[in-house]
Amino acid sequence: MLLIKGLVFHVLFLNMLAEYSFSDDSFERMAKYAPISEWYLENAERNFEYSFLGQQEIKIDVRRGDTLNLLLQKQGIPHYEIGQISNAMAYFMAPTALKVGTQITLRLTSDFERPGKKRLFYLTLPIDEEKYIEISRQKRDEDTFFFSQLIEKKLEKKLLYQSDIIASSLFNSAHALGLNLDAFYTLVQGLDYLVDFQRDIREGTPFEVIHESFYRPNGTFSHHGKILYASLGVRGETIRVYWFSPTASMPPQYFTEEGISAMKAFLKNPVRAGRISSHFGNRKHPILNFEKKHQGIDFAAPRGTPVYAIGDGYVEFAGRKGGYGNYVVIRHNQRHSSAYAHLHKFGKGIRKGVRVKQKDIIGHVGATGMATGDHLHFEIIERGRKINPLSVKSPPQIKLEGDQKTSFESFKNSLQTIKRQSQFQAVNGLRDEQKIVF
Repeated sequence: MLLIKGLVFHVLFLNMLAEYSFSDDSFERMAKYAPISEWYLENAERNFEYSFLGQQEIKIDVRRGDTLNLLLQKQGIPHYEIGQISNAMAYFMAPTALKVGTQITLRLTSDFERPGKKRLFYLTLPIDEEKYIEISRQKRDEDTFFFSQLIEKKLEKKLLYQSDIIASSLFNSAHALGLNLDAFYTLVQGLDYLVDFQRDIREGTPFEVIHESFYRPNGTFSHHGKILYASLGVRGETIRVYWFSPTASMPPQYFTEEGISAMKAFLKNPVRAGRISSHFGNRKHPILNFEKKHQGIDFAAPRGTPVYAIGDGYVEFAGRKGGYGNYVVIRHNQRHSSAYAHLHKFGKGIRKGVRVKQKDIIGHVGATGMATGDHLHFEIIERGRKINPLSVKSPPQIKLEGDQKTSFESFKNSLQTIKRQSQFQAVNGLRDEQKIVF
């Protein structure tokens, strides 16, 4: 019996040494396994054969529709333990909210008291590249329970400068540079108010980024992080944005070089001093004389009153269109377009394909098309569907001033210094031209 216990404890101790290096928290983490060692020793004779062979480690890739309960059931874990494990995980995330593609690691042994069932000793579930949930079997007195904790990996953060010349699309360039996709999509949302991705991005467009890059303690690469700076050469100018948080309580967002938030608010009213004469929704049409959904709002104003673009964008349509009369559609970003109908005449230079700025005059109030009097019929189109313009929640535009502007300028200058040093090193052959790490 003493020999069996000695062999079991020796195997456990070697397993723990193999898994954990002696960092600051190594002894604390090893102490966490003491209850498991105790369980093995108490059941050494019955479990000697399996303990000697070691625990079975299983890696499971989460698929669509998978939940933690379902995956544990398939491994033969008893229902009452599945409930305990789920409760332990619920401290950090819902057991039903597993991300497709995530790999879960389980360590199991056969349950000799329940043939066909297994015992879970250890589970890890990655949350992201920097954190994971760890659940382990513990024992206190005669009670067995499952303990969970959220563990942050100890990674070294560096800043990486990369550049590319777009050959087909911005997405393909981002993929070629290995950018973090979540960070890239956040960048696209920030640039959406400054760049028309369908018209402005062409073959030969220069693209630059400075982003976070994380490395493990042994120096191997882990993953890329947030994009702190990006630039695109479009329309003969260079668009630059910086990922910056003005205050500790304010989430970061992209700002232009001037310290103005890249995401812009739409004008609430395209007609100054115009009053709303008809709201969005069902109404009796004044000409057709039957109930019909009014898919915009009407602003009553004298003929010739200027009509302003509610935001930057491209003119998708400018011309005559049935009951709309003289009609202008402006696409602001990949999500929103605005439309202006019954115009008396178009603004100077307004035609399809022209880029307009917020507050540019795109036409004048009139009564062309199916209208009983002078007014502007105004629509907001969201992903191809007309919605109530008054319900649109556009982000407030922020202009940095004072200490916030000073902090931003310092942050911006530090990133530009990294860029210049990277380019100098590349020209002089000191480092790889495409990837410069600081």
